[in-house]
Amino acid sequence: MKKIFMKRQINMLLLGSIGFLSFQGCKKDVKTNEIIAKTNITSPSDEKLTKFLAITLSTTEDKVIYVEKDKEFIINGWFHKSLESVQNQYNAANEYKANYEK
Repeated sequence: MKKIFMKRQINMLLLGSIGFLSFQGCKKDVKTNEIIAKTNITSPSDEKLTKFLAITLSTTEDKVIYVEKDKEFIINGWFHKSLESVQNQYNAANEYKANYEK
């Protein structure tokens, strides 16, 4: 009777340890010390790119943040897109320009 009880305790301890370790491995990689601040967009081209991203990604302009230090846009707080990549997409977006920039 004692052997069965001991085996159950060991199995429960083992399962608990495995569960704990698996949840520890699933932590999200977040920059906790770095606060991302919205950069004041003064350039008309940056305003165009912000509007372009908001429309093409089906979000609002206030959820598109440009971080000048990293030269990237952060959309909805998690999606990162480089300035160069956005500029290239904007330059090739003829249909967008025809529909939204009249």
